[in-house]
Amino acid sequence: MGRRHRGDPLVSVLKDRGYLIVRLPRGDIAPLLLIRKGDDGNFERVGQLADGFVPGEDIAVPAVRSDIPVADLDGKRTSDLEVGADVDLIGSLVGALGGSDIGLEAQYRQGSKFSLSIHNVREDAVDPLDIDQYLVDAKVHPKTRAFAQWVEDDKIYVIISILKSDQFVTEATKEDGQALKLEVPVIQNIVGGEVAVQRSASSESVLTYKGKVPVTFGFQAVQLIFRDQLYRTLGPARGGALDVRDQLNWLQSEEVRVDVEGESTLEGDEAGATTSEAGNAAQGD
Repeated sequence: MGRRHRGDPLVSVLKDRGYLIVRLPRGDIAPLLLIRKGDDGNFERVGQLADGFVPGEDIAVPAVRSDIPVADLDGKRTSDLEVGADVDLIGSLVGALGGSDIGLEAQYRQGSKFSLSIHNVREDAVDPLDIDQYLVDAKVHPKTRAFAQWVEDDKIYVIISILKSDQFVTEATKEDGQALKLEVPVIQNIVGGEVAVQRSASSESVLTYKGKVPVTFGFQAVQLIFRDQLYRTLGPARGGALDVRDQLNWLQSEEVRVDVEGESTLEGDEAGATTSEAGNAAQGD
């Protein structure tokens, strides 16, 4: 697959807000999800915060604030993407929203380039301070062995914020730069009834896809620092990808590239992008 470039306006806005990009979005990535960083630099899901750490007597599992509007990201457009390299991203988004993508790419391959914009953006989040207080009062679950070692080795992170949406818009052009006419009835038949497809009144090349359930496309996480099974502090997450194991869906930073074989490589200095908000909170400890 192609990668997002530093100059991409959507990538820039997400990075400025301290988010890593979900290259192939899905609906079951949420705050309080524990993830482990492997030796290859990629992340894999572990479980929920309350499953890995037994709550103490004073501090309950942090509450998640849901569906917070994110106005400055609503409608933010990507740079032009190459159909040949990146068109499968459209199918991935449709699939994440609950639709079928079989035959969808062929409709866009009649053109040369396309762009994406994400609408109805919402945030689910938990404050790093709440995580900090919970871990001071909690303890590593005594019935774990591998997890306890991962914690001691500083390989465990917890997601503190996600960005989600149930709607995205594509605009496609032909080789000569002219608008590519996309047939709504054909595409609606392809994606099925779970995702509604609508053409813009202003252009026959602009289509809106709207699902019934939002999917996550960006996230922040913090590292859990323990010594001798005792919680010490929080640290920032850096680069990497989340391998959910059940299919080829990866959480990517700006400079992580994942090919069709599921292999990933970190490229460039920007692979070490940090989650700024979480990092600043941790540095203040």
